[in-house]
Amino acid sequence: MSLERIHQAAEALAGSELGEYLADVAARLDAGLDPAIALELKGPAAMRRRDRLLSQAAHLAAPDESLWQRAAALAALIRRRERRTSRPLSGAERLIEAAARSGTLPRSRRRLYDLLCAQHQEAPAEIEPAAVAAHAA
Repeated sequence: MSLERIHQAAEALAGSELGEYLADVAARLDAGLDPAIALELKGPAAMRRRDRLLSQAAHLAAPDESLWQRAAALAALIRRRERRTSRPLSGAERLIEAAARSGTLPRSRRRLYDLLCAQHQEAPAEIEPAAVAAHAA
């Protein structure tokens, strides 16, 4: 898609969340940012998205548990992801798949715990029904 078409799409969708996103992307591209960073496919914004999705996945996987126990549940789900099966994905697994598109997934329980602690301090994970549906396969 050309930069001009991104501007046109942003104008056509003005007032919507997608329109705002496209306007931001167009502004970043106009400023000369790398397209992958402008589209939030890599860089800090992609890592924040990955971390937010993993935090939501952990909350779904172990909602009434401590952050350490959530990290263990999340690590187990990430390991299970590597041994793909044909069974349908749970809501937490769909969020992990979406997170994997934003960056490399941490695998150790300790690294996941640190991530969850940082996310919990910024904004405790609140799962909205739309969060899972939005990342359905």
